[in-house]
Amino acid sequence: MKEGWWINYETSHYVALKCRGLDHEAIIRDPDNQIWLGLTPALIKAIRRFTPVQDRDALLLYIMKKSPLMRIRGHGSYVTFEFSSDGEYKPLDAIRKWAKKNAGPATVLNIVNFVSGHFTAISVLPHQLKKVVSLRAQQ
Repeated sequence: MKEGWWINYETSHYVALKCRGLDHEAIIRDPDNQIWLGLTPALIKAIRRFTPVQDRDALLLYIMKKSPLMRIRGHGSYVTFEFSSDGEYKPLDAIRKWAKKNAGPATVLNIVNFVSGHFTAISVLPHQLKKVVSLRAQQ
């Protein structure tokens, strides 16, 4: 799997990187995607201050910090989920739903929360992730 998505973990709206050559920056700069993903007018305006390509990494981190968006990157046998959230239940629930639909039994899920600094790498069946989400929510 070499794909990518943006997902709003509060609304469950997502946008897939469908076209070769498009990346997370290009997708999030599209006005239709910004509206669909639920970005606020202030955040949409702020995005314009970042220079395309040159400020890519800063822009992606800024978007995740200022919104309930999660970046999902598929890399063959593993998938990375990146987000910034004080609470982890909603992001982990979104990961569980995504994995149930898209992950295979041998897929490794790398989960990164930039706020807490937690990095978790797990290899579980999608139905087992529900138990992981429940355990993490209790911590």
